[in-house]
Amino acid sequence: MLRSNGIYNEEILFSVEKLPPHYYKNLLGSNYNNNNEQNYFDELVRLLKILQYALAHRKKINNVLISNFKLGWYLIISSLIAKRIYSICSDKKQINDLEKIYKFLKITNIYIKKSCNFFDWKKVAPFDLVVLFKKYNTIPDNCLNLLDKDGLLFFTKENKNKVSIMKCNKNKNLEKLNINDFLLEENKIL
Repeated sequence: MLRSNGIYNEEILFSVEKLPPHYYKNLLGSNYNNNNEQNYFDELVRLLKILQYALAHRKKINNVLISNFKLGWYLIISSLIAKRIYSICSDKKQINDLEKIYKFLKITNIYIKKSCNFFDWKKVAPFDLVVLFKKYNTIPDNCLNLLDKDGLLFFTKENKNKVSIMKCNKNKNLEKLNINDFLLEENKIL
């Protein structure tokens, strides 16, 4: 199904297969029901396409910064592809819950700070990839300073109550990804 929806990178497909099949439903917990299955699949495709674009640009990804996650699924799948994943979360309980999942899955390369400011990670910059899931109207220029010279920034841009995923490099070359616009609230597994 992923291949037929444009996910063809073998490293990404292998990473998705590495997670236990029940993990996806357990991660969604009470949020999961068969009526929402297509919405979850659509989100999965959107998230994987970001990784696919990044891997097409860079064959190896070391440092990744991801902000505004919900359940932490994207952190986990990214951790199977990148060397180190950094993120922030203002909720200590959410961090503890995620750390239990990471321990269970034996994932040791995800680092989360209790914070509201992803610039708390500037000491580990530069990043190969920065992914921001928050509505922006313009390029978040301050994030470009966190990128290395070949790094990519992905962010969501609002347009008539829907958002598009935008890709930007350090030189401010901006491109809209070929992904259908969606409501940011539709991201449940992020």
